[in-house]
Amino acid sequence: MQRASAILLNEQQAEQISVDASPMSPFTHDALGGTPTIMGAWNGGVVLLGRAQPSDDAADVDEALLRPDRREPGALKGPLLLTCADGEDVLNFTLEDYEQWLGGSDDETDGAASEAGALNENAD
Repeated sequence: MQRASAILLNEQQAEQISVDASPMSPFTHDALGGTPTIMGAWNGGVVLLGRAQPSDDAADVDEALLRPDRREPGALKGPLLLTCADGEDVLNFTLEDYEQWLGGSDDETDGAASEAGALNENAD
């Protein structure tokens, strides 16, 4: 089984988790606890996923944990999952990558994805 890192966002916390990056893995469904939907996407293959139908008691994710650009507007219900992909290949997206992504602009995201790809290649 191939493993990769992703970021799980809940209310006021960003947590690095390990996911099954094997082809056809349901890791997004497993991490979110329901059917995923794309909530945002950025250059470099960074994708923000949320539940297609959040539970009634789902709390809003703190806006400070999210970039305001290129995503669904307004408050987003948790949990949310940030991952990085190159086509169908899931790449590592670590807390360090998340911090760079959070503080950057879309033009700067390509560097994080390149580093993530290098980390993923070294994991083999």
